[in-house]
Amino acid sequence: MTPSTSLRWASALRFRLILLLLFLALVTACNLRENTLLPPNLDPKEYITENTIKVYYDHLIKSANDDSYLYIPKESITEAGLWYGDRVTLTRVKALASRDSLALPVGSKAFTDSYRISVLRHGQEVIIDSLQAFATLYTDLKRDAELSSLRLVKSAWTLGAQAIEVYPYGKGRCWFDLDGSGEHALIDFKDSTELRLPATSKALQALMVTPDDYLRLWFPAGSLVSEVTVKLEDSLSPAEIATVQNLFPGFVLNTPIFSLEGNLGGTQVPIVYYRMPQPRTLQRQWTRLHRGAVHGWPQGTNTWLWREGELVSFLSGAGKFFLLTPLESQNSLDLPLDGSLSKLYLQDIWLDLRDLNLPSVNLRLDLQPDAQSLLTDYFHGSPFQLASERQIFGFSFTKGGTLLETLPADAWIEFGFRSELQNRNTAKLFRAFRSKDADKISFKTRADGYDATHYSSADGFIYSGVNSSGIYIFGRATEGGNRLRLPCLKPQLQLQTSRSYVSYNDPQPPCSSLELEYSASVEASHPWLSGSPYQLNSTQALLRISALNRGRSQAELPANLFISTACSKPLTGVVNIWPSTDRPQFYRYKPAESLQLNSFVQSGGRLQIYPTCAGYLLDGAQLNSSNGDKNLAIFNRMVFDDYDWEVWLNSGLDVVSGTVLKLSPKASLSDAYGVFANQYSLSPLAKVYSFQAMGDPDFYTKFQPLIRLRQSSRSQNLLFSVSNGDFYRIYAYEQSSEPDGWHFTLANGYASFYLLYDAEYAVVQDLAPHTETQATVTDSSRDLIASLYQAQATIPSQLLADLLPLGSHAELKLVSDPPVPNTLSAYSVLFRNPQQQLISTNFYTDPTATRWPYLYIPIPNYTPGQQIRLFFRDQEGNTSEFNRVQAFSEVPDFEYTLVGNCAVCFIDKPGLFYITGTSSRRGY
Repeated sequence: MTPSTSLRWASALRFRLILLLLFLALVTACNLRENTLLPPNLDPKEYITENTIKVYYDHLIKSANDDSYLYIPKESITEAGLWYGDRVTLTRVKALASRDSLALPVGSKAFTDSYRISVLRHGQEVIIDSLQAFATLYTDLKRDAELSSLRLVKSAWTLGAQAIEVYPYGKGRCWFDLDGSGEHALIDFKDSTELRLPATSKALQALMVTPDDYLRLWFPAGSLVSEVTVKLEDSLSPAEIATVQNLFPGFVLNTPIFSLEGNLGGTQVPIVYYRMPQPRTLQRQWTRLHRGAVHGWPQGTNTWLWREGELVSFLSGAGKFFLLTPLESQNSLDLPLDGSLSKLYLQDIWLDLRDLNLPSVNLRLDLQPDAQSLLTDYFHGSPFQLASERQIFGFSFTKGGTLLETLPADAWIEFGFRSELQNRNTAKLFRAFRSKDADKISFKTRADGYDATHYSSADGFIYSGVNSSGIYIFGRATEGGNRLRLPCLKPQLQLQTSRSYVSYNDPQPPCSSLELEYSASVEASHPWLSGSPYQLNSTQALLRISALNRGRSQAELPANLFISTACSKPLTGVVNIWPSTDRPQFYRYKPAESLQLNSFVQSGGRLQIYPTCAGYLLDGAQLNSSNGDKNLAIFNRMVFDDYDWEVWLNSGLDVVSGTVLKLSPKASLSDAYGVFANQYSLSPLAKVYSFQAMGDPDFYTKFQPLIRLRQSSRSQNLLFSVSNGDFYRIYAYEQSSEPDGWHFTLANGYASFYLLYDAEYAVVQDLAPHTETQATVTDSSRDLIASLYQAQATIPSQLLADLLPLGSHAELKLVSDPPVPNTLSAYSVLFRNPQQQLISTNFYTDPTATRWPYLYIPIPNYTPGQQIRLFFRDQEGNTSEFNRVQAFSEVPDFEYTLVGNCAVCFIDKPGLFYITGTSSRRGY
């Protein structure tokens, strides 16, 4: 090879390499472009790019004239779908909305181009229709599309539209599923109810779809000789109603109004296809209203009919067309609410039923209901006095023959009626629902527009929404000044008056009527309002509630009584009091965002409350107390609930005049002996209170009040008491299902217990539960106390200096291993010097001991009368038994007595104290 030949060969090789690189770059660019036009989840290994169906495989078909794609899953290759040998093409075509053979609502906007999917089979085009997920179209999506408003418009055999899911991806791309071939586009109809059809010699299809309506129109060739406008309207004007009533005095609209404006030509009439359920009523008429003339056509093969869920009818020229059902003159009407009726017109009444779709639900409209008993019970002076000029209607909604108090699914109908009342603006529209168990009466007042609490009026008509069965009364009504009496005739009552709303739910109401007095004065002589514990500074009550039974007033109210009453005065507290000497009651309420126990809600100038007893509702600020202590006057039957604490007493014994229970709030439990500081780790869950009975030295032998303390937590807790009378005693109550002398209950946020003696009480959480404790001698001038919940060992101060010097300590421990069978409780008591050496004692024989140490030993699950035995075992193993006595003797060695659920004995030596017996369930 010559040098010149070698050079030419190298140049040709470089040229070929450059061409190859350019080709590879072009192929890569095309692949990259195609990848950006398809969603990333499409795997090229899962499909083939072929227009002709030859194999059972997914197919991807590119548009013949843009960058859209049609993806056909292999499942569409089926008897009802594609066949082998079919050729499928995708082509962008002229926009559906701009064709002179198609018409869409005014304001419609397309958000994709229009595409034709063609299927050729043996050289002939076939239409594939209603094959779910037949194919998926990937195409461009225009900006600002509201996806939820888009509808897939399809032109194949007919023009149609449906709501579908549209999935955006990439940059301005989307995909959506198709159910067949034909021409498709995504279009937003903007909920328009107007069509404008141009003059044309061609046949034309029109489509109108809203959330409530689906309308297709077919105009034959030659019928559109001029521009025509078709509108869907909700109702007729009053003048039009009057014109129709000349032919049909009472009628129900089954459809909206199809209004056609313009001139039609030709010999063939346009056809209407309107989706709706077939009405169950007979004698329907397809009606045309035009220039004061009304024409009706009964159903027939040559007039109109139903076919596959569609009304098929005609438009014979300009005018308003609708389907109606004539109504005969009668006092009651039965109407289905399944969506087959649109509006009902009687001479002076109309109902809008169009938005209802409640299968099996019916309405009976009664124009002359029997309301005599209702008027007698509630409208003859108490609580209402109804004027003689009134209008009364009855609405009864039923399903399967069962009366429905309220329509399901928040449904309602619009009701209008003509009223001849004078001064209609001051009238009320009452609704009264009565059943065997309930009376429910409410009313609406006039406003510019009707809503849940108002009606409106215009042109002599009253308009209101109705969603509940009942008797409706329109008229002027007065109420009884500052005093209202409400009859208690049924287990349930819900009643609205101008000032108050009252309801209760009680299977057997304890009273025959309730009375509300709005300008009542309180009698301030009751002890609870005259210093024991509060002083009343104003006698004006917010409200007086009387429960009357055979004319006599009583404290008991119907269960679940709720009152909402007008009150513009800001309240920081409310007191409900029954100030009698026979079972007086007092309940304090505090404001809250929602109604809870002992709370009220004040909002929108109204006070909402569940009163507990009859009597008075007072502003809490009307009650004064001189200091933190409360001297509560005691009655043998009483309830005093001051929100944070309550005192309940129910006894048949007489109370000594002047007896009071002194309650003193404290920051913490008294700890004169350092027990709480050194032997417990407690967290308070409620205020600490000291209780002291005064005025009767025998108070606790006759009465044991139930005390309830509000606590701030529902955590596992204990109730501690500290008494400092003849003996200093710390006692921890245990929680149980019922309160008694040594248990408390926890319910509704309150700790409840019986008060058996003067003491301090605190609800606490035990942060460090333990089974043993020790008390160290730090001050020989005070008794040494070791406390272990209900167990307690007390060492008199006289014994500390010599026998237990400073730094010594007493140990009290719960023994978990029973020393003998049938052991109920066992505690060890030991004494140690500062060097931790055991100290041996003989307190019984010590001549210097003027007081002996003593021990409280709790008996678990103790039942009064239960037989027990108490033993002591010293450190050498010697066992002695104690004798039970009612009271200790002069020399009480080896004697014990019972105090509550504890055995009490004196301590001689260190050792083990244990109780045996038969375990018993707790009772009281």
